[in-house]
Amino acid sequence: MALLESKARLQKLLAGAPTALVYVEHMTGDGARILEHACRMGIEGIVSKRAASPYRSARSTAWIKAKCECSDTFVVVGFEVEKPGRVHGQHLAWQKGAGLLYAGSVEIGIDDVTARELHKRLAPLRQPRSPLPAAVKGSKLKWVEPRVLVDVAFPNISEDGRLRHPKFKGVRRDP
Repeated sequence: MALLESKARLQKLLAGAPTALVYVEHMTGDGARILEHACRMGIEGIVSKRAASPYRSARSTAWIKAKCECSDTFVVVGFEVEKPGRVHGQHLAWQKGAGLLYAGSVEIGIDDVTARELHKRLAPLRQPRSPLPAAVKGSKLKWVEPRVLVDVAFPNISEDGRLRHPKFKGVRRDP
């Protein structure tokens, strides 16, 4: 089946699909190109199997999962501390014009050294109120002036605008 025909078929299925899992008919071809098209469609990824391998209902090296990954820069609006002197999670926002839109939090991908460095940068920026227009709850949440930018990777965004499965990639050093 042609890639564009499969894309149109998948879009129709996704439009009315009550679940996030959709079966797509068998495709052969350039896996990297198919993954690229899947990512442009906003799909989380693809699962591939070696054509010559038989189907087995168990884990196997014949099956490969390739995930789509987007990345963007976010402003840190708050943080949580689990251990003194180290940031455990960062609360992020998209910069939209002159305002901020809450994007969720990220905890994965922060090593101990970075967690300490982030705490040193964020602690002096603490403020009593949220810089966001809408309320976000969290008992351990400490609000900060939105000055520190971070890069985050994620497969997609939920319906309410939150990052799904975000991974911290690093602190932006540029002004």
